[in-house]
Amino acid sequence: MTDIKEMESKLKNLLGFEIQYYAKKHGKVITRHGIWQDDKCKLEMRNNGLSLTYWDIEKNSYRMANDIKSLVGYFPQELKSKVRQ
Repeated sequence: MTDIKEMESKLKNLLGFEIQYYAKKHGKVITRHGIWQDDKCKLEMRNNGLSLTYWDIEKNSYRMANDIKSLVGYFPQELKSKVRQ
């Protein structure tokens, strides 16, 4: 459980992320861009795998990702400013 809390903390500090997961609705792996918006967002174990509820910045709504294939985060603000110097 500690690992999930650590991952949540890291996700909260990102500017955003790109997530790829298998969507039953579409019958394929899809790519979305999201952020950790507020306390409605969460990371949890569901059906023997990780599940992420996040804010989809393109659809302007909450989404739940199961069967996550990849998640790539964008730099936290404090690191972004240091990298560009």
